[in-house]
Amino acid sequence: MIIDSDLATIYGYETRAFNQQVKRNIEKFEGEDFMLQLNEVEVDEFSRCQNVTLNKKASRGSNIKYNPYAFIEQGIYILNDNLIHN
Repeated sequence: MIIDSDLATIYGYETRAFNQQVKRNIEKFEGEDFMLQLNEVEVDEFSRCQNVTLNKKASRGSNIKYNPYAFIEQGIYILNDNLIHN
């Protein structure tokens, strides 16, 4: 599982622009479990596992407004085939 900010970095996008691209093509993901938005508990657990801080109460510029999306392997293939290379 990879979160949106990591995929955005891999593909050369800002996270915001990457998520906009995903939302414009959301029909390619609907009905499947290729991506999901993490809840508060999952964000905390993921942050501890990845040695990163996703702190919603941090100072401006370092906080996140929305919980990140996570993509499984099939979701990454969809991104690669349909969003990035088209």
